[in-house]
Amino acid sequence: MSKDEWQTLSRRVEELRNDAKKRMEITIDQKRAWLKLIVERSLQYEQAKDRSGNPVGDFKFDGKTGVSAIAELNKMDGDHAPTKTANTNTVSLTDFLDSLPEPG
Repeated sequence: MSKDEWQTLSRRVEELRNDAKKRMEITIDQKRAWLKLIVERSLQYEQAKDRSGNPVGDFKFDGKTGVSAIAELNKMDGDHAPTKTANTNTVSLTDFLDSLPEPG
């Protein structure tokens, strides 16, 4: 694929993403609010109570969900963006086969 074809394809993908976002009518602010709510609920340290103050449902700490929501918020904000590193570990097939123990 040529550079021009790649750029045309990239622009089209971006257009389709934007169209899909508009159809869903979900804003970034809504997504952030939902993720914030997930963090708050998953990291709660007190059992939920009804209006009368009686415990409701099961109480459990759900740190994994909270951490996932925080990671998603970080991605949305551009924090902790993944870094690319070059893989310099190369082994030829011959070297690999030579490193195996002799059979029997």
